[in-house]
Amino acid sequence: MDPLTHGLSGALLAKADLKRWGKTAFLALVIGALLPDIDHFPLRLMGGEFYLKYHRGLTHSFLGSIPLSLGLAFITKGLGRRLWEEGVPFPILFLLSLLGVYTHIFLDLITSFGTMLLYPFSKERFSLNLVFIIDPYVTLLFLIPLFFKKPHPARASLLLFSLYLLLATVNREHALKETRSKARLEGIKVERMEAYPAPFSPFNWMTISEGSDRYYILRMNILSSNNPGPFEIYRKGMDPYIQISMKDEAAKTYLWFAEFPLIRSKKVDGLWMVEYFDLRFYTYPPRRPFLLRLYMDRDGKVVRKEGTLELPIRW
Repeated sequence: MDPLTHGLSGALLAKADLKRWGKTAFLALVIGALLPDIDHFPLRLMGGEFYLKYHRGLTHSFLGSIPLSLGLAFITKGLGRRLWEEGVPFPILFLLSLLGVYTHIFLDLITSFGTMLLYPFSKERFSLNLVFIIDPYVTLLFLIPLFFKKPHPARASLLLFSLYLLLATVNREHALKETRSKARLEGIKVERMEAYPAPFSPFNWMTISEGSDRYYILRMNILSSNNPGPFEIYRKGMDPYIQISMKDEAAKTYLWFAEFPLIRSKKVDGLWMVEYFDLRFYTYPPRRPFLLRLYMDRDGKVVRKEGTLELPIRW
């Protein structure tokens, strides 16, 4: 999720029941809730391929969370003693830091980008596909209780957030059920299907169904009487240039990362351009984030690469 929501989640936990540990606990939780994204900026500087490979990797894993939390506990203990003369025990600060880091990991897990929880033992990306990467309702849910002095609104907010995730789970299953029914009525043979949250409402969803030679996208609002709309159909491409491009390391990385890769090729300025796009991120058309373009000469040699790391809105 976005940095603001991550930071607010740590503040909300501190407000809910951890006030007795003072400002040092607040600091540990808020920084811990932001800390895993420390990998974001160096990976972007290293390029798109590194970003796709390693973002939400070690710093977002169960193993990586331990040194992050130990380092943060050491820093916050020193700051707490100097700034506020609070002698919070180191084990407490470690657990609070770990709680903040795990809160960050969980909030990323409920989105669709994918989080490598078991890295470096496994590079599998886990995602629950329940909440869009920026959700104003979640942000407000975490923000509003911070204006109250007592902890009860913060506790109520955590309960409401749990119910919000339950609603998202029910809506996701409904979207998949509607898609299966529509595909069956239209005689579409589906090999694989997934549902993704769309922006601005927990009732907006996009499903992607994969057939043997094409993808079918269905956009819907669960509350709409005209639900669902027509399928958007995208034919899978495969030609000699696409086949050659798939041997490139950038393409291999992209195909490892993508869940529903749409690959197209066309001639551009005397070169063949092969474009890779993961339909999973087409929740906010006409924007197409996470594009990879490979330009090849007549002999199939890649002479130029282009890519974008923009998410549907940001982060």
